[in-house]
Amino acid sequence: MRLPIPGPSDVRQVLDRGRDQLQALVDAVPRVLALLDAAEVVVARAAVALDRVEAVTRDAATVALETATVVDLAQAEVMRVAGLVERLAPTLTTLLPLAERVAAATGPDDVDAAVRLTNRLPGLTDRVEHDVLPVIDLLRSVAPDLRELLDVSRELNEMLGHVPGMGRIKKNLEREAEESGEPEASGAAER
Repeated sequence: MRLPIPGPSDVRQVLDRGRDQLQALVDAVPRVLALLDAAEVVVARAAVALDRVEAVTRDAATVALETATVVDLAQAEVMRVAGLVERLAPTLTTLLPLAERVAAATGPDDVDAAVRLTNRLPGLTDRVEHDVLPVIDLLRSVAPDLRELLDVSRELNEMLGHVPGMGRIKKNLEREAEESGEPEASGAAER
């Protein structure tokens, strides 16, 4: 096997190809530098984006922690309300038909009247305490006297019934009452 020995034309060809490749390499240097600059810009923008992602992640963790706290508080309130509802359920079930009847029978005029009554309650309470209750206390002390007066009037009525001629007057009064249509007069005459 024979080895080829390069000649001057082979060396020239190798140099021409080396010069073309060197020229292509030199021509590629500005493009490589431009790509490197672009890569640096992309890396800088990626670093900013990464910082923003980290900030959003921290904020999301804070919000998640606060949300967990709110959920815990809400669960405690739900448990408290559930206990109240459980205790009130029998009473509310009993009152439901009454509430439905009141709701069906109540109109705007009724609500207005209830509001007016509520607004007047303080004055009514004051009047009852200062005007009505003292009169009731006075009536309690007068009641025995009224009973005695009633007994005396009954005795007087009985005595008048025994007076001669009173029966005829009584009949005349009854007849006049029947003619005039006043049933009260006959009852008054009997007394």
